[in-house]
Amino acid sequence: VRSAHIGVVWYPPPRPDNPNMFYLGLSSGKLNKFLSCGRPVICSGGIHGYLEMIEGNGLGLVCNHADELPSAVSRIEDNYQLITQNIREFYLEHLEFENCFKGVIDSILTGTTGLSGAVVTSSTRLNT
Repeated sequence: VRSAHIGVVWYPPPRPDNPNMFYLGLSSGKLNKFLSCGRPVICSGGIHGYLEMIEGNGLGLVCNHADELPSAVSRIEDNYQLITQNIREFYLEHLEFENCFKGVIDSILTGTTGLSGAVVTSSTRLNT
């Protein structure tokens, strides 16, 4: 993935007999991996949230048909520097593990949590 210049995240369109594809979204390890490596992406259309996330944040393009790929590659090449900067900013804010789970990590390390007054400590044991 790191050696790629542009990542292609292409899935078959969702069908009524397979609605899970519609909700694939960020569960796609491929999409997250390309973004974590700072690579612009071209994604297939029809996946819930891809258009808004990818094009709305300037991370790449969404295509509905494979014949749109050459044009998408050209458009990304023309704006490569800007897109890679957008990816760095987006990934750090929205997808980077330590930033996304900072509150959880802090709670574990300090032994506190805001969940209904529960406290997580090294001495907390499960009742068996």
